Amino acid sequence: MAMFKPVPHRSHQMAPGSFNIKKLGLHVDVSPAPSVPGRRTPRALIVNADGRLEEEYNVPPTSEANPERRVSVTTGTSTPVRTNAVSVHSIGAVQQPTSAHPDPLIGRTPTTQEKNERIRARRREATLKRQAELISRYIWFENKIFFDELELFGLNEDSVGEWNSLNDTISGKLIKNVQPAAPCYPGPYRDEAKCESLASQWTNQDFQSSTPIGLSYPTDSCPLANTTAGQQPAQNCTLGDQPVYTVNATDASHVTHGIRFANRHHLRLVVRDTGHDLLRRSTGYGSLQIWIKYIRKGISFEQTFTSSVRCSKSRWGGSTFQIGGGYVWSDVLAEAASRGVIVVGGGTPSVGCLGGWMQGGGHGPAVHDFGLGADQVLEAQVVLSDGRLVTANPCQNSDLFFAIRGGGGGTYGVVVSTTIKAHPTDKVAAQQLSFAPLNSSYMSDFMRAVELVHNAYPDLSDKGYSGYGSWGLRSPTPLVYNYNYTLGDEIESNFTTGFTHTIEVFGKTAEEAQAIFAPVASSLAPFSGKSLFINTTYVAFPTYAAFYSALSGIASPIGQSAALGSRLLDRKALTSQKLGETLQKVVGAPEQFTSVNIIFVGGGQVARDGADPYSGVNPAWRTAYVHNVVARGWAPGADEATKNAVYSDITNVKLQALKELAPDTGAYMNEGNRFDPDFLQDFYGEHATKLSAIKRKFDPSALFYCPTCIGSERWQEDSTGRLCRVN
Repeated sequence: MAMFKPVPHRSHQMAPGSFNIKKLGLHVDVSPAPSVPGRRTPRALIVNADGRLEEEYNVPPTSEANPERRVSVTTGTSTPVRTNAVSVHSIGAVQQPTSAHPDPLIGRTPTTQEKNERIRARRREATLKRQAELISRYIWFENKIFFDELELFGLNEDSVGEWNSLNDTISGKLIKNVQPAAPCYPGPYRDEAKCESLASQWTNQDFQSSTPIGLSYPTDSCPLANTTAGQQPAQNCTLGDQPVYTVNATDASHVTHGIRFANRHHLRLVVRDTGHDLLRRSTGYGSLQIWIKYIRKGISFEQTFTSSVRCSKSRWGGSTFQIGGGYVWSDVLAEAASRGVIVVGGGTPSVGCLGGWMQGGGHGPAVHDFGLGADQVLEAQVVLSDGRLVTANPCQNSDLFFAIRGGGGGTYGVVVSTTIKAHPTDKVAAQQLSFAPLNSSYMSDFMRAVELVHNAYPDLSDKGYSGYGSWGLRSPTPLVYNYNYTLGDEIESNFTTGFTHTIEVFGKTAEEAQAIFAPVASSLAPFSGKSLFINTTYVAFPTYAAFYSALSGIASPIGQSAALGSRLLDRKALTSQKLGETLQKVVGAPEQFTSVNIIFVGGGQVARDGADPYSGVNPAWRTAYVHNVVARGWAPGADEATKNAVYSDITNVKLQALKELAPDTGAYMNEGNRFDPDFLQDFYGEHATKLSAIKRKFDPSALFYCPTCIGSERWQEDSTGRLCRVN
């Protein structure tokens, strides 16, 4: 059977005339159709399974100046159905028997050669019919014809059969990807009702993750445009850098078949769980995608851990959960709460348990006390680049075990199951602090207060505190709320310039938590009511589950494109004399609308787990107290120059200032800068060399690739989106 290779995923601008696609055996004529009196919208005709014109539908006019176009596609004949239209003629198609050309085999027994010829003819006919269906779906009505899928996968008699064979092998789980916003654009997926409903779902993480290529932080290849509400698409809707096909795996065997198919046919492969990724590592131009979200083999609890292979090196005698597939943390946290235990999960409950969150490190509200997400893993089931399913733990494939526990996701294999630690629950006391300048003349006091809180974080951490916060200047939405506001008050009801954090301490009462924070409160007291509005509250919870439900586990709206980066800050950086100056550079001017997020989860068990010989986590985490994230966005429809300017500011100004403040640390890969020129050092630290050797061992053909992942330094994307090996 003939092999095929992917070619660039691109579109062709078609001018009136003709165009030959030799590898498809097709000839395309493009010419304007004559206008029809009284008719203002273009007209198109769909091809049915027999290659005949099936139905007619209307699409919005491109402009008054454009001629009306008609579209027809034919197979089985060299005569176009309609002239003065876009026509596709099959070359060498099998002629159908007619009364003028009776079947020569009727009335006698066909020879073996004639039988084989008829079988081959039927196959050719089926291929031509499939091509006609595909072509009809890729005709657009502004003199453009898109042959993305046809060219990408080189569809011919053999390759169509191979894709069908893959689909049969994985129980019909092969999906042809369509952008979630496609119903809002002219074309075969246009659906006004669906488009209108998208507006209410677009920023919902559950909705985006339920579609094969929905993203929490989408690219701009097909933005949402609610045309029924009067919005008009600013561009065409294309797949962009999204995968073309998806293996919707519901079993590890489906992952195996997808991987082996990609290997045989030299296809670019990407791995996806929920699509909750900031660095676009689950996208890939012209690729095949393995989607593990719907592998659901159950979440099982074990009171005392027993290794599946009787491995004694884990040294964990407590409880565990086995997570058998693409569950999200809300699923596992609910199980943990019902059993009175704590699992270390994400602060966002819709994040997947097995993917990049865990394999990149994984932070959440409980990590200070129990360790990073990667350090919870006791055992894993992994599908390798050759399709084999293996166990990884300290006794078997211990180097692979090291790599998937913090060395980055999507590059060593596909994790389909893990066993993680479960810890006894405890009471939690939380503090909520917020402050804001009373007016713009007090900005220096505001910045000084931000600095003082940062100075205090290392000592607060050593006494048990950890948590999350954010601050900024002129945020698009309020950062600080004055809940005691009444009409006529001089102090505002809310503030768009402000600072807020929620930090917690395990095993303490609210009074004990307040006593720990007292020195910091004293340093802020001189500003209160004079230059700053300050509000502080303390709340006690009987269990971690109660705390998480009330003050953490909130699914925030998603869908905003942005440039971002981060830096891990140690005690030296947080107490430096340069900290105030650095914070000012990071937040920038008010009109930049910069968002600064404080992930104050370091120290404690995160630091102690640095002694774990099987942890691939960036060593910079072991000395850091704060993971500082800085981000800037842009308005929908912004041009490339605007976006590039934002990326440049993040990379060359804000992150550079943080690097100068903390030159000996690094960055958290899952919330790092996709364009960091030093990503190997910043994301992986001293583990980079070891991880690269593990990558070569378990993926010698470099099947797995994702930007900024281990091994990605050996590849680069060209201007068409293809991956090219770096010499």
